[in-house]
Amino acid sequence: MQLVLDTHNVALRQRNRSFYISAGKERRMISPHKISSIAVISPCTLTSAAVLLAVEHKIPIIFFDHSGEPEAQLWSVHFGNQAELRRAQALFSLSDEAALWAAEVFRLKSEGQLSNLLRIREERNLPGLSSALERAADNIRALIQQLDTKAADREPFIALMGVEGAVARHYWPAWGKAAPAGFQFDKRSRRPAQDAHNAALNYLYGMLYNAVESAVLGVGMDPMFGIIHADEFGAPTLVFDLIEPFRPLADALLMRLLYDGALDARHFEPWQTGIGLNREGRRILIAAFNDWLKEDTVFQGRSTSLRNHLFTYAGALAHRLKLFWQHDDLDQLRHRRRPPATPDSE
Repeated sequence: MQLVLDTHNVALRQRNRSFYISAGKERRMISPHKISSIAVISPCTLTSAAVLLAVEHKIPIIFFDHSGEPEAQLWSVHFGNQAELRRAQALFSLSDEAALWAAEVFRLKSEGQLSNLLRIREERNLPGLSSALERAADNIRALIQQLDTKAADREPFIALMGVEGAVARHYWPAWGKAAPAGFQFDKRSRRPAQDAHNAALNYLYGMLYNAVESAVLGVGMDPMFGIIHADEFGAPTLVFDLIEPFRPLADALLMRLLYDGALDARHFEPWQTGIGLNREGRRILIAAFNDWLKEDTVFQGRSTSLRNHLFTYAGALAHRLKLFWQHDDLDQLRHRRRPPATPDSE
């Protein structure tokens, strides 16, 4: 489970090799074996002993802002001693093979969005929207057919992201109109969200970023070295790459919560110049997200928990990087001699 610290002045300490939580008169102990991550949402106290206990058990501590965007994460300095894998990651990003991988990423994402539109047309009685959903689906199908050609473009990443943007222009208006009353929207809005649907979606994506980053670190890759998205100081651009195929799954989860009535207008409040989730809304969405991570979900034709899918997908890229590093064309680079590390030398 995810331990959520969303009460002002809550304190997290270590006691008898367990986490000890205190907030006002409330006290409780939780075994580190029951916790997958710790989310810090409100100002609180974390003792160094509690942080080290989390590190020992490979429990990431993530700090979120009000909109659900992760602002910082603590992890062990030993999260992955995979220098060779990181060298492969750097060289792969400059190769022609990277564009082919990027096309696969965008195909998975676009096919997921297409599936969402077709499923909601079949499952919901949406008078007047069925034809609009079908038109959007037809346009997305046509765009998917362009991905292989764009991967061979002179500027493949720009060309592929152009297709992704075109898909989004068909997907979001149709998807937004298919939402229940009070949660419909015409276009995506981010920081801050301009409507309740986008506010919840942004928060959900924020939690998904963290889950993807944990998978990236777990297989030893560098989250700061993206393949598709341009490097940006302090930004986990590889996470931005790997989250893309999973966004449509998050879209579908939120739509299900909205139609089930788990979230309604009471769970939102004005924030900055837009809309955000209030504390109760965040509590509901965090619980739903944690349950979702454990649910069996179909992805790439395989049914298992979403958490397993995230690690499997990240692991598949890591394996591809290792095979790339072993390629004969890189033999000279692989065997370049370097002097031994001598930290005390001048």
